[in-house]
Amino acid sequence: MQAAFHTFGCRLNQLETEALADAFRHARFTIVPLSGDALVYVINTCTVTSKSEQKARGVIRRLNREHPRAVVIVTGCYAQMEVDLINSLGHNVFAVPLKEKDLIQDFALYLMNRPDEEGEELLEDTRAWFRDNGRTNDEAEARFRFVPDDFTYHTRAYLKIQDGCDNSCAYCRVTLARGASVSLALDKVIERVKVLEEKGFAEVTLTGVNIDSYRSGETDLAGLLEVLLSNTSAIRFRLSSLDPDTFTPALAKVVAHERVCPYFHLSVQSGSDRILQEMNRGYAALEVERAVELLRETKDNPFISADIIVGFPGEREENFTETLELMEKARFARAHVFPYSPRPGTPAFGRKDAVQESIISERTGRLREMMTRCQNDYGLSWEGRELDVVWEKEEGDFLIGLSGNYLSCRKKAGKGAELGECERVTAVKYGIVPGMMECDTQ
Repeated sequence: MQAAFHTFGCRLNQLETEALADAFRHARFTIVPLSGDALVYVINTCTVTSKSEQKARGVIRRLNREHPRAVVIVTGCYAQMEVDLINSLGHNVFAVPLKEKDLIQDFALYLMNRPDEEGEELLEDTRAWFRDNGRTNDEAEARFRFVPDDFTYHTRAYLKIQDGCDNSCAYCRVTLARGASVSLALDKVIERVKVLEEKGFAEVTLTGVNIDSYRSGETDLAGLLEVLLSNTSAIRFRLSSLDPDTFTPALAKVVAHERVCPYFHLSVQSGSDRILQEMNRGYAALEVERAVELLRETKDNPFISADIIVGFPGEREENFTETLELMEKARFARAHVFPYSPRPGTPAFGRKDAVQESIISERTGRLREMMTRCQNDYGLSWEGRELDVVWEKEEGDFLIGLSGNYLSCRKKAGKGAELGECERVTAVKYGIVPGMMECDTQ
């Protein structure tokens, strides 16, 4: 039996897909590419933008058309928000909402122990299984059942420590899909990180919808990191996205540790105080600048990236100019630039002061051009220096990996450390392959 998986969206979705794939592998399935011929296809969706939803619908329709006798399971935030629409995309399509997402792992075991069936008989059994095993409520513990023994699509480990969001940003649909913030208990986080270290993982990314809201009793994110560092010896830690106003001196003190990667992603969204206020972001541009300054004081030349939304309703040219100025002043190493996407059910949806698409496109191009220069400048600033790299894959004669400060690196295969290992190398030359650092072993 074969199963295939495809993920849209964030690192949290990527982790949850890893756990689902791991469950199917334990159920004696062979994991194949999405282009392969499988009995089950699992599509993990995102609802951040209308484009991600459109792409998901395209994949689902294609699988329904090309593999009408297979089971196509669709889960994730888009499936949570549009169950009926997704179910209408094909007779073999099954939308699984977030409160039942973890049950897909149990469905894999069910398939392992049932008679070999396919086609309409398999589809009927699938409908019956999800109907009989579905949940009527959202169980917080179920959100943290995504614990793969091994990772199919990543060399570095991921650990989900938090889910949901208590913010109410005017553009965001994720909080509607994921619900209120919940956190994995401190003792469970420690236990799971220790297991990852014992398995030999060199690095773990702590992920969630909004990890800066992590709380377990009196322990916040800074306290969690402090405990994890004291209970482990070698594994290094990478943080996923943070809000600028949550990077406090207390958190800075902990991330100064050498085993916390010098990589930080800030959910900035705009450099205009007026737009930030209308987005309901809860901070001003000055707090973004302060967070960046504190990060640079904490780490030596860290990789700092940002999310930016271009064309939020009411954004005038002077507001966009403020964003450009902030990005240039902060010298972000990279930015994920998103044209504003109206999301049904959000406060900003349907506003009458929408920015013209042609203006959004022009502004997006200008910002991306600036960020390309900033990315190149950051890569060049590391030439001749040492980097710690986890090697992730092999391409031809080279090993490809990611440094602690998020630089894509490559070295000649057969020299030094192997796949999955962390190695200190010398950064030789940036940009021979665009966006990549050529490295040499010590």
